[in-house]
Amino acid sequence: MDFAVIENGVVTNAVEATAAFAEAQGWIELTGGAGIGWGYKDGTFSPPVTSPTPATPLGPISDRQFFQALALAPYSIITPQEALDAVKTGEIPQVMQAVIDQLPADRQFAATMLIAGGTEFVRDNDLVSVFGASQGMNAGQIDDFWRFAQGL
Repeated sequence: MDFAVIENGVVTNAVEATAAFAEAQGWIELTGGAGIGWGYKDGTFSPPVTSPTPATPLGPISDRQFFQALALAPYSIITPQEALDAVKTGEIPQVMQAVIDQLPADRQFAATMLIAGGTEFVRDNDLVSVFGASQGMNAGQIDDFWRFAQGL
């Protein structure tokens, strides 16, 4: 018969032994398909708890996708004309310039260069969170925006 070696409520090993030897060791008979990694409490085995799969990081989006998404519902943060102006000439939409103007002076130039000259935007750039927060967006809403833009 197969028996479970249990440590801290988790099956850490499965061994084949006689019932007398297993009892002497304090091992429990494996039942119901239980195996290594299963939990054991109050005489009952339970399947291992699986960790949720980490979210796939969101990849970059192009400047065209970024500004187009800003101009389209459900976001509509800038006008279609501002989106076109940003893509054609690198003009920064007023709502974004207002955020840049509120950054510490030593960060304003880098932010301006990124927005005016960037050809792709990376989700985990801290300016993405700063801009999203200025629009009342939480991290999940920013992720939703990113997925929306990636689909354009």
